[in-house]
Amino acid sequence: MNWKNKYSSDYPDANNDFDSDDYSFEPVFGGSFAAGRYFNYVWRGEVEAGYIGQFSDDDNGFSFKLSVPYLMANGYYDFANGLYVGGGLGVAVPTTKLSWENFKSGDGSKASLSPMAGVMLGYTQELDDNLVLDIRYRLAGFNGTKHTRDFEYYDSGLVTHEAYLENKIGLVLDNSISVGIRYEF
Repeated sequence: MNWKNKYSSDYPDANNDFDSDDYSFEPVFGGSFAAGRYFNYVWRGEVEAGYIGQFSDDDNGFSFKLSVPYLMANGYYDFANGLYVGGGLGVAVPTTKLSWENFKSGDGSKASLSPMAGVMLGYTQELDDNLVLDIRYRLAGFNGTKHTRDFEYYDSGLVTHEAYLENKIGLVLDNSISVGIRYEF
């Protein structure tokens, strides 16, 4: 997955040198299940439910986690040589979790719905009359979520103040390679 975390805070000692993190080609492992049908010899469609995986990062005393379940409707065009191309539309549910010992109590998780779109390129090889080996590359994109957590801190006079930390994730690109088995009736 590729994305950028943007941080903001009203904490007076916040280090503005670390206002964002770029994540490029971060490896995550997930899985999916799909059910579909052929409409004719070359066109097929499916509904796919999956989980892109979970990414974790500990930075500057904070713990950040991102996980993404999704649901997509995909359409494919199968060429006679086993290659196929496809596209899909659906919804992703990017979920973040921010942890730090100074955050106020409450749920550290935040989930949001985001439109998701993807393009696929793949190859299939028949193993027998009903089983097909499926190798696929997909580039998918969706928007992340904005997550704000409140915390308290003490100044030099031991007076308590409240502040916040906000994490905002913009466009997330998922580059995935999958290998699967398809059963055809």
